[in-house]
Amino acid sequence: MKESKEARRKRLHARNMRFYRSLESPHTPKEIKKMARNADSSERSVLFESWLQSSESWAKSTLVVRLRNRNSSTRRGLRSWLFRADMIQKWGQTVADMMIEAKLADPDRREAEVRFHPDLPRDKESKQFLVLTDDTAEDVEAEELERLFEGKEDSSSTSSTSHEHHDKKKKKKRRRIRSRRKRRSRTRPHPRSRKRRPKVKQRRRLLLLTRWGGMKFVSFSELINYKHALNPIYPIHP
Repeated sequence: MKESKEARRKRLHARNMRFYRSLESPHTPKEIKKMARNADSSERSVLFESWLQSSESWAKSTLVVRLRNRNSSTRRGLRSWLFRADMIQKWGQTVADMMIEAKLADPDRREAEVRFHPDLPRDKESKQFLVLTDDTAEDVEAEELERLFEGKEDSSSTSSTSHEHHDKKKKKKRRRIRSRRKRRSRTRPHPRSRKRRPKVKQRRRLLLLTRWGGMKFVSFSELINYKHALNPIYPIHP
C-alpha cells in the first residue's frame, strides 16, 4: 500500500521531533549536547545523519566515540623494567645509553621511570629503567576535533579568511574616515569657536517736510521734539 502524503508528513515530523528531543534528553552524552548547543544548520545535518546511522541511539554513534577520544593519546604496547645490560642486548649500547641519559636528565622521569631492584636495593648494578619493550607498539597522536565535524575545517578556513579580509577592509575604511575628519577639523574652526560680528543698530532716519517747504532728515528722538511738522512722515533709508 502506497503511503499518502499526509502520512509521510506525519512520519517525518515525528522522526524530527524524536531527534530534537534526543538532543535534550538526560541520557544523551554530554559531548553531543555541547556540540548541538551552538550548531548551525549544516552541523545539525551532520548530527542528524549520525543519529540515523546509529539507529536513533547516541550510545551507538561513532561520532560520540570520536568526541570522547578528542585530545587524547592512545598507546599500545608493553612497558617493562629492564636492567642496562638487557637494554644493550635489545637495542645496542648507543641507543640504550641515550634512553638512560634522557631518563636521568629529567627529574620527573627519573622519579617515575628509574628505580633499584626490590631485591637488591642501593646496588648500582641493580638499577632498572621503565621502557617500552613491545616492538608492535604505536603512538596515536592527539586528534584535533575543534570543529567536531568532518570536512568542516576546510570550509570554515576559507570562510574565516574571507571574513577576516572583509573585517580588515571595514577597519581600513573607518580609519580613512577618521583621518579625513581630523584633517577637516584642523583646517576649519569649530562652529562654536567662530567669532560673531557685533550687531550694529541701524538708526532709521526720517525725511521731514518743514513748514517753509524744506526737507530735512531727523531721527525719532528729534521728531518728538520737532514742532513744525506739516505732513505725514515717510521713512527713507539712507
